[in-house]
Amino acid sequence: MGGNKVSAEAYRTPEGFLNYKYYRLRGRTKGDSNRPYLYLGLPICEKDEFVKWGLESDEFHRLFNAWIRSGYKRNFAPSPNRKDSNPELGYTISNLEWVPFSLNCQLGNISSKRKGIA
Repeated sequence: MGGNKVSAEAYRTPEGFLNYKYYRLRGRTKGDSNRPYLYLGLPICEKDEFVKWGLESDEFHRLFNAWIRSGYKRNFAPSPNRKDSNPELGYTISNLEWVPFSLNCQLGNISSKRKGIA
């Protein structure tokens, strides 16, 4: 996990996982991703709001527990997905939903193909 502020051990707790995911999303909006042209400058919620949203989400906990049962296989990990790719909505709580990582990748590929990016 390199320079991220969440240790490997904490990453396997709901709160640690949510903190890590938030820092990854925030990095995208600041241009620290492999495709900054897609995410740079998008609105993003505050970290405390994101963590609270995750901890209060039954779907997050369902996916988190499935991820644990899978032996922490990446495809099963909870992944915040933007319901609407409109840049004005960005990573705001009202525009996010929890999906398995594998589904989020599929949705991203579909969206990129529609935009002629992939």
